[in-house]
Amino acid sequence: MWPATHTLLACRNLTPNKHRLAVSVVGALGTVLMMCMQVGFRNALLDGQTVLIERLRTDLVVLSKQTRTLASPTAFSRRCLSQALAVAGVVAAQPLYSAMTTWKKPHEHGAHAIRVLAADPTAAVLLLPELERDCETLVLADEPTAALDKDAGCEVVTLLQQLATEEQVAIVLVTHDNRILDVADRIVYMVDGRSSRMS
Repeated sequence: MWPATHTLLACRNLTPNKHRLAVSVVGALGTVLMMCMQVGFRNALLDGQTVLIERLRTDLVVLSKQTRTLASPTAFSRRCLSQALAVAGVVAAQPLYSAMTTWKKPHEHGAHAIRVLAADPTAAVLLLPELERDCETLVLADEPTAALDKDAGCEVVTLLQQLATEEQVAIVLVTHDNRILDVADRIVYMVDGRSSRMS
């Protein structure tokens, strides 16, 4: 234990000049704050770079030799997937598409840069426990009315509406059929692979 006189002497050294004490405390707190920010930025950078790799459900990733980073991947022929499947011991080979784009929330100003990944949802290319947990509440419908006449198309859309209401599922519908847009709660318009506007 420190003698009481030592503690008293330390307090007297700190307290006579209140201005110097305040500056010292603010300086120490600023240093601690900067260190916490530095650790936070470092972890965010590392997590941002490794989260995709950690979530890949794969033993081997094949990239184009022109690809320098995952932020700017270069496409290559899908024949490479067939060539990979021909190798002994390979059970499956699935494509994973990656691109950077901007995302604007409907009721916010400004846009955010995001990475968009696309894969066959039935192939389980990525470990997505959130999506797997809620997969029964999500229906992906790709051009459900493309090969149908007007009456049959309306019937399919009515069935999807009933499914959404009765089973409490979310339906993501991709279409070029402007006749069925009035049933959507939200519409995202895509131009050249990018979302151009929302309504």
